[in-house]
Amino acid sequence: MIIGTLSIVLTSIIWGTVIFYYKRLMEKESFYTLNFKRVFSALMFSFPIAVISWTTKGALPSMLSGVVGLGIGDTLYLYAILKSGASIAAPVAYTYVILSQLTAFLIGEKVGLQLVIGALFAFLGVSLLNKENSSANLKGVVMAFLAGISWMFSAVLIKHATVAEGSPSYIVAFYRLLGATIFLGCLNYYLDTNPKRLFNITQRILPPISFIDMYLGAALYSLGVSQLGVSKTVIIVSLSPAITVIFAKVMRLEEINWYKAIGTILIIAGIVLTQVTR
Repeated sequence: MIIGTLSIVLTSIIWGTVIFYYKRLMEKESFYTLNFKRVFSALMFSFPIAVISWTTKGALPSMLSGVVGLGIGDTLYLYAILKSGASIAAPVAYTYVILSQLTAFLIGEKVGLQLVIGALFAFLGVSLLNKENSSANLKGVVMAFLAGISWMFSAVLIKHATVAEGSPSYIVAFYRLLGATIFLGCLNYYLDTNPKRLFNITQRILPPISFIDMYLGAALYSLGVSQLGVSKTVIIVSLSPAITVIFAKVMRLEEINWYKAIGTILIIAGIVLTQVTR
């Protein structure tokens, strides 16, 4: 349980800090092209690892998880941010933290009152962290909600690949990238008739950052799901927005006000509840 918790905390740190780099790139790239370059770069970097320890166990659910979570979910979330801003997209998308408790119960996990309360704390914390003035675009809100639903089902598929089929987390991460790359490649080809632009990666730092984010972070996330289950993992990973706020403060990108401080405390409280639940 400790290893699973630490892996998700590390995932949250990775995902909570790389967002600043992606925000800058979104000013130059379309959201769906950026998402393709992320997963493709990570796939190329992770390929040697997959070859050394090659196995097809869990390949299908892992690839489906990549399509649903990285391909559809992340693309919808980036689109929602463009339409409504992160202050609207984040709390709407993170309703999946609450919905995942029901999903976890349906797939046989023990979901007690403490986990439900922890999920509510995490959701309220994320909402407070993103409490800014922003106009809610209906399409953006819908896309953010669908992104959360995609992430929820992606986590269920990861559990099936790691637990039911016994696939190692680092292999699951590779197959997820493979599935997402195929899906996003087709999406970009459909939306843009110049496929050569997809492989024109001018930012040399993008491949290593994508590897840390999309492969290492995803492998740690898969490890957490396999050890903790869906219900606890989605609560702990809610630490990611809090890490973003803390990182922004350390880098002097923005100030921490009272509601962001309370939001961070609520998320931590939700995580603590997952650790005292047996």
